[in-house]
Amino acid sequence: MTTIVPTTEADPALAVARFVSELAWADAGAEVAEPQVARLCMEAQESFVRERWLDLASLILTSADLIFPQVADKGMILDFVSYCVQKFLGSFSRSFK
Repeated sequence: MTTIVPTTEADPALAVARFVSELAWADAGAEVAEPQVARLCMEAQESFVRERWLDLASLILTSADLIFPQVADKGMILDFVSYCVQKFLGSFSRSFK
């Protein structure tokens, strides 16, 4: 199974944070989910702007932890989160060179 996450060159970590938070709140209904997703995206953007990379990674992993029990294919979600964290940490390490 393939999951496509739309990203841009400028902020792939923010796109991943939005995607994972939307999945985490999907079962709550639009009335509850929209403010929560907006809050999580705002936190992600603040962490991104302030270059608080570990906070951003923690936010993504916390949301992923919420959706893990809901996903039938646990290997797929682990692969997805692992890939996202690797890409994220790769861009993080390049910022210090």
